[in-house]
Amino acid sequence: MHSQGRSGCRNLATAALTLILAAGFSTAGYAGAITGASTGEGESIGLTLVPIIPGANVTITSGPLPVASGTAPGAYNVSNSAASVSVLGVLSTGILNVAASSNVTGNVDAPGFAQSSAVVNALSLNILSLLGISAATISTSANVSGGYGALVATGGTTIENLVIAGLGAFGATITPSANDVVLNVLGVTITLNKQTITGDGTSNLSMITDGIDIEFNNAIAIINGVTGDLIGAIDIGISEASLTAIPDSVPEPSSLAGIVTGLGMLAFLRRHRQRT
Repeated sequence: MHSQGRSGCRNLATAALTLILAAGFSTAGYAGAITGASTGEGESIGLTLVPIIPGANVTITSGPLPVASGTAPGAYNVSNSAASVSVLGVLSTGILNVAASSNVTGNVDAPGFAQSSAVVNALSLNILSLLGISAATISTSANVSGGYGALVATGGTTIENLVIAGLGAFGATITPSANDVVLNVLGVTITLNKQTITGDGTSNLSMITDGIDIEFNNAIAIINGVTGDLIGAIDIGISEASLTAIPDSVPEPSSLAGIVTGLGMLAFLRRHRQRT
């Protein structure tokens, strides 16, 4: 009888300790985002022509314009616009609208998001007599959401009435796959829906979406009568978003209940031993 009683007590003690160790001291409480940032940009140009005959470099720059940007903690929702952008001989647009937002407050008990968007209307690109591009609308987005261990990046590009000289029309509305390279020749690369995702997806994650990305790598061009090697990039419709997150080390309510239950069982066993 006493042997069976002692065995039963040991089993109860083991169960109580298991509850405490598995539930009470777990640090798997809910995890959330603690910082966020996002930026929407309409256009950005940075080009340099290095003359074949030694002389001064020729540069063409614009933007980013317009820009909407924010950082968290501290939830934000901002937007900006420009009636048009014009860069002589290179770029002209209609209305550009950009936005950025986040709900991150810094409370590690809550998931969060950071997101941005960019819309460029009536795009016309004449890339220094190398290439012509036009589109009715370019729309991009980037969104990072979630909490520690479960950060997710989503976003993309939609383009209406895209026409690229030499390649023709792409249809009324297209949603290019990520990093869709439509041209790569003679030092000129055109990528639609260029996406750059960095971070481990656990504690940090960032996403950049470029609607139309045009890169020049020593492409032969003529600017203002000067012939040289063109380097740099033109980006149309840029959306960026990022989050960082940490785990919440405070036990969840269910874990706290486990602690109380386990300690109660141990107290019961101690009183039972004292009586026997």
